[in-house]
Amino acid sequence: MLVKRQIGSFRYAPHYGGNRALPESERMSFLIRPMTRLELIAQTRWAEEGAMAVWRREALAKHEADPQYGKLIGQLPNTVQAGLRQFVEHVSDPVGVVIEDADGERHALTDAAEIFLHLVAEDMDSLARRSDTQRADGFASAEEASEFGLIAEVQWVIGQTAMLRGDELKNFASLCGGSSCRQSMASPATDAPATEPPAPVAVGT
Repeated sequence: MLVKRQIGSFRYAPHYGGNRALPESERMSFLIRPMTRLELIAQTRWAEEGAMAVWRREALAKHEADPQYGKLIGQLPNTVQAGLRQFVEHVSDPVGVVIEDADGERHALTDAAEIFLHLVAEDMDSLARRSDTQRADGFASAEEASEFGLIAEVQWVIGQTAMLRGDELKNFASLCGGSSCRQSMASPATDAPATEPPAPVAVGT
């Protein structure tokens, strides 16, 4: 039996915050590793007692020791912790993501966990409410998901990759660079890759 191989990671430019309207060289973007259906099924076991604690010790040791994030991580509801794990396991190489500290200094974020935790710290109540009332796979498009925040949009994209195979997945990935990222895969994108690194785009300031 012929089994079509999954594509590798693809670069995704979010709609969040008007990012897609920026010149291609200035857009925020991430590498997203497609999710397999087995990984999607495995996520249903993440809420089992102790499962997330083990993962946090292994994957977030640096962040749990950080005074800025350690306490926050322990306070996250299970649904948000599961979202953090999904984000960390499927998102890498963020480009053009910056924050502004209390002194007005701008800092680039290059770690998926730190981006997620920063956004959660900015508005954890809103994220928790969205997690309880609106599943990421319940949105009709990435644009719709982006109205609930950057995390919701990226989670929607990750979830879509678990539902697609072969050419459908390739087309979906090709559309995620800046033209469209809807469920319809009718026509492939022709976006050329960026020729220079994007400039920073402020997130959660």
